[in-house]
Amino acid sequence: MLSSCPLCGGQPAGQAEAGVEEWVEVKAARYFHCRYCDLVFLDPLQRPDESRERERYLEHNNSSEDERYVAYLRGFAEEALLPHIAPPAETPAAKVLDFGSGPNPVFAGVLQEMGFEVDIYDPLFAPGLEWQGRCYDAVTAVEVAEHLFQPLEEFRRLRQVLRPGGYVALRTLLHFGDRQRFAGWWYRQDPTHVCFYSPRSFEVLAALLNMRVVDIKAGRSIVLQLQGSSDTQG
Repeated sequence: MLSSCPLCGGQPAGQAEAGVEEWVEVKAARYFHCRYCDLVFLDPLQRPDESRERERYLEHNNSSEDERYVAYLRGFAEEALLPHIAPPAETPAAKVLDFGSGPNPVFAGVLQEMGFEVDIYDPLFAPGLEWQGRCYDAVTAVEVAEHLFQPLEEFRRLRQVLRPGGYVALRTLLHFGDRQRFAGWWYRQDPTHVCFYSPRSFEVLAALLNMRVVDIKAGRSIVLQLQGSSDTQG
């Protein structure tokens, strides 16, 4: 039995050609493809458990002492945030939630140094839920979307805390739509990477959330904006 798409459900009303198909199997790892939103995702039965996820994330050497890593994060902020939200020097400072901040919230520190007011959330390493009662100018998710088991549900939670006109800025590598390339793709080989998106995936997601795709840069940085007034949130 084929799995349903965790991003759009796989068979929107009136889209007879849509649905989920078996796409590729690599060393017993089975991947599905949604013909409607173009998401590629790991068989849900093969997702890592929480202990494996934690173990894998702790293997990442993400440190504020690593100048190259800090420069990478600053570059993302300059590329995906600064063109769209109020300059950090303005008063009051723009409020940002760094979603999926990891065991070492280096990006939060980078944003604070740039002048933003920052909260963090990570289900394993910073699980407090105070952020759910707050309102943000932007939500960032750096190398997070590919780890989400239920991306639509998670992005709905993020939408709830955005002010009208607020942004979601995320970084994840987009897939090529080619089975052979995907099978050998290094990004696929991380066992905690379970969802892989294309520009079409984010177009569908934005439509489902009353958002719009503002920008996609170099197949890796995606910016979405919440449309409408505050009474559309919910």
